[in-house]
Amino acid sequence: AIQVNFTNRVTSAKMFSSPNDSIEETTATFPPTYIVLQFSKSIRNPALVWLVDKICGKRRDGGSELLVRRQPFLEGQGLILHVSASKIKFLEVAEELELKKMDTTGLYREFTVSQLDDFLQEGMHVDDLLTIAEKQYIVRHELENIRALSEDNEVPGYPAFRLYEGQSIVQVCLHWNLIERMYSLHDTEALDKLGKKWYSSLFAKQPFEEIRLYFGEAVALYFTFLGYYTKVLLVPMFLGFLQLLLSTESIAFFCVFNVLWVTIFLEVWKRKCSELAFTWGTIGMTSLDEPRPNYRGVMGIDPVTGRYQPQFPRWKTNAR
Repeated sequence: AIQVNFTNRVTSAKMFSSPNDSIEETTATFPPTYIVLQFSKSIRNPALVWLVDKICGKRRDGGSELLVRRQPFLEGQGLILHVSASKIKFLEVAEELELKKMDTTGLYREFTVSQLDDFLQEGMHVDDLLTIAEKQYIVRHELENIRALSEDNEVPGYPAFRLYEGQSIVQVCLHWNLIERMYSLHDTEALDKLGKKWYSSLFAKQPFEEIRLYFGEAVALYFTFLGYYTKVLLVPMFLGFLQLLLSTESIAFFCVFNVLWVTIFLEVWKRKCSELAFTWGTIGMTSLDEPRPNYRGVMGIDPVTGRYQPQFPRWKTNAR
């Protein structure tokens, strides 16, 4: 189990320590950082201990079972924690989130830990199974889904900061500025490599696959659309110049062309999206939305997903 023990000053006036736990500080054994939490320098020790215990604690106790490491203290700043997860934690949450990965036959299907060997390509290490974007998403997802339990009525040390069962504790702390910032860290080496390849593709195809692996499918799809849209705009741009040079009587033809061009463009883009979704393994992904991080409700087992999530009675929804 991860333990938390601070011996250095982490706030402007107090020492933080807990006899039961201690924070990872050894860089050599700590996995890569995916999310950074920067706490307020005036945060009270009971709240800090409680938050770290929630982040590191077992799920059955309302924790997220993540790994944390303290950044060396800087004068004038609050505590900064680097958050990551163990290998098995990444794999377990990937299965819970129903992430789709390519198996050894070349097909995309929902990842399961029990069939791990089926997803490891020849020469692939288990650490390379999930992309950087997926690991960042998993850690952020687990942080935002640390929910207040029935016994969590207030933030320790702050009686005025009330909590409601099912509320996202991290979102509450962000709202009250107990946590000043929560952000992802870049992999400098991978980003530099991607940047050089990207900048050199000014008149060539953009490295969409590398963009997807680093930033995720949503960002890759955005830049794919941007590049595709830029190319197809060349035709109406050329005809627009011709229309300016010719007589104004040709404007009717240009308007009709634009209507047809937009219709064809949208249909071709839909086909392109389906092609990308099939290639990236997202074509059959169901839309089971996660509860909003700031949503609160009585915690219970979701009948559809089987996950422990905040619930809201159906009759109240219908009444509204």
